[in-house]
Amino acid sequence: MDESSERISLKPTDTLLTCDGRDSFKVISGSVRVFVASARGSDYYGRRVMLTEVSEGDYIPGFGSYGQNEKDGKIRWCFLLEARSGAEIQALRGMGTSVTQRRFIHRVEQLSGELNGIGHGIAEYFENEDRMFDRAVIEYYQREELKAAAFISKGEKKAVVDTKEANHIFAHIFDNDVTVSGDDPVYRAVAYACAKSHISCKDLDS
Repeated sequence: MDESSERISLKPTDTLLTCDGRDSFKVISGSVRVFVASARGSDYYGRRVMLTEVSEGDYIPGFGSYGQNEKDGKIRWCFLLEARSGAEIQALRGMGTSVTQRRFIHRVEQLSGELNGIGHGIAEYFENEDRMFDRAVIEYYQREELKAAAFISKGEKKAVVDTKEANHIFAHIFDNDVTVSGDDPVYRAVAYACAKSHISCKDLDS
């Protein structure tokens, strides 16, 4: 296996796909959101479910997997990394290990309390799937998709009044084929709508 190292600079809202499970990535500076992304057929990775947000010193294993179902046909999964405010990442090609995967799983679970529950349950999936990293990540993605569908159904019946719930809905329901910065869930929702409608939302910042 070839091994190499390269430094990657991500500007705010830049993204990076990590589709090779043989790789590993170290955050040198800044913070990085980690999404589980999926694509059907020849589509780009547009659907995302947020898994965690890691910072300087943390390692992220590469992840890429393929599946098939009767409804959607061939499905591809990978990790999509997004820099909130810019980040430096060291890509360790061919240096991914099961130890990195296991430590990342536990780190995600540890950080879930700071992220309004995002990432919670991944450690249980990992144990239930005989410590098979790919299967645990896909199980997490599929469970979160089901939760998103439930939130949508619930949202049709009542307004969202809880900030934690609003954050969770934004992180897991919107079709993240556009990148939106900012922390306030209302701002992010409006910015998302503007982006999808090709409307400049620069006035939101004034």
